[in-house]
Amino acid sequence: MGSEPEKFDEEQWKAEQDARTLAEAHAITKDKDRFGKAQQAAKRLKDESEKRAKEASDHNDAMQALASKMYPTMKPDTDQDGK
Repeated sequence: MGSEPEKFDEEQWKAEQDARTLAEAHAITKDKDRFGKAQQAAKRLKDESEKRAKEASDHNDAMQALASKMYPTMKPDTDQDGK
C-alpha cells in the first residue's frame, strides 16, 4: 500500500513536468529567431550523433575483422552450440 502514493506522486510530477515542457515548446515555436536556432542546434546534434554511430560501427567492424583473424573458427552471432 505504501507504494501507491509514491506512484501517484511520480505520475503527477511527470504530468506537471510535461505541461511545463509543452508550454516552453509553445513559446519557442512562437519566437522565429529562437525556433530557427533550435532547429540548427537539432541538426547539429543529429549530425554529431550520426557521426558517433558511424565511428562506433567502424570500430565494431574493425574488432570483428581482428577477431576473425585471431580466431578464424569463430563465427559472429552464434552461441556455443553453433545456433
